[in-house]
Amino acid sequence: MTSAEQVVRSVTFTLVAMFILSVFPPSPHAASIRHTVAKGESLAGIALQFYGDRSHFREIALYNGIENPALVRPSMKIRLPFSEMVTMQRGESISVLAKKAWGNPKLFPILAVANGIRNPQSVSAGTRLRIPVMVPYKLGRGESLSTVAKNFYGNPKAYTSIALASGIARPDRVPVGTALRIPLILIRSSGRRNAGIAVAHPGSKIAKVAASGPKEAQRAFRRGEFEKARDLMESGLPMLRGKDRAKTLRLLASCYYAFGERKKAIMALRESYVLDPGFVPDPAMVNPEMMALYGKARK
Repeated sequence: MTSAEQVVRSVTFTLVAMFILSVFPPSPHAASIRHTVAKGESLAGIALQFYGDRSHFREIALYNGIENPALVRPSMKIRLPFSEMVTMQRGESISVLAKKAWGNPKLFPILAVANGIRNPQSVSAGTRLRIPVMVPYKLGRGESLSTVAKNFYGNPKAYTSIALASGIARPDRVPVGTALRIPLILIRSSGRRNAGIAVAHPGSKIAKVAASGPKEAQRAFRRGEFEKARDLMESGLPMLRGKDRAKTLRLLASCYYAFGERKKAIMALRESYVLDPGFVPDPAMVNPEMMALYGKARK
């Protein structure tokens, strides 16, 4: 890609991000702080510092309209969103809080799911609730609300939260390029993992897959069972962190390459470089075409 093409692509992405933010402005309850990127900092490092979780670099990038997290430079000014904690007052309901947060009382199920509330009518005055951050996202080619939900929450069935937040009446008919809002709980680092809506609980199917997924995926990949390897890695990826996640992303990129999905392969490699910037692929172990994809992911 030439320098001119990179500039055009960057400007186009920024304009799209601005459009999404204009259609879906950040919630007034999504408190944010300004941060200036220092020399040697990366979005993954900033995410670890402020959220206690490197994987949240993706949300920072989306929130700030950054196309390639690996290209963040010193002196760049970004915003770091956090979910505000509110206390329900006498006479209020969860619907009232949804209207205050997003201007729509019908979004109360998002508050209920995010805060583990089974019966919204049972919430009383004095109850403290987290208001999810609405992260802007544009639906890409080959994606669906289910795949987006799986990517962010580890649970494809959680697409209903995205559909509701984005005002989508027909989740099965969402065209490419649709502006979405992804409800997420982003908490300033307190020594525990920050969860999105529909987090996978220990003992759940996805948690079990994540525990055994990487090794089983590697075995499936070596046997040439690329579809099985891909499914295992995509299922377990939300539960992985740091270099384990980076290693799985590199293997996942190889699966995408095997299926001819080069764009997905490059995106997976880009994220892997953010998490493990010092990794150098071995030309003796990687074919020339895959090496070229590594090179594109580095740019």
